[in-house]
Amino acid sequence: MIALGSMLDAPIIAFAWDMDALKRKLKQVQETTHIRESSIQISGEGWSAIWGRLEAPRVLRLPGNRTAGNGYGVNGSVPAQLRVVRTFRFPR
Repeated sequence: MIALGSMLDAPIIAFAWDMDALKRKLKQVQETTHIRESSIQISGEGWSAIWGRLEAPRVLRLPGNRTAGNGYGVNGSVPAQLRVVRTFRFPR
């Protein structure tokens, strides 16, 4: 499990998505992962590619009875987060 962190304040970096590679990977992921189609559109539903920096604490402390862990997400229980630099949203 990886949490999505906030947008990173990174300097403008020359970066171009490799659209052929993205399309190949999306097709590969869609063989095992499906988005449920419904009559109610959920905000954010769809496929995206994210480029960022993966962060994790050196030692992950699991949440206890009354304390939060030192990870990310709810109760600090997610072991890593991806700080977003750029995103690409696949058209529906």
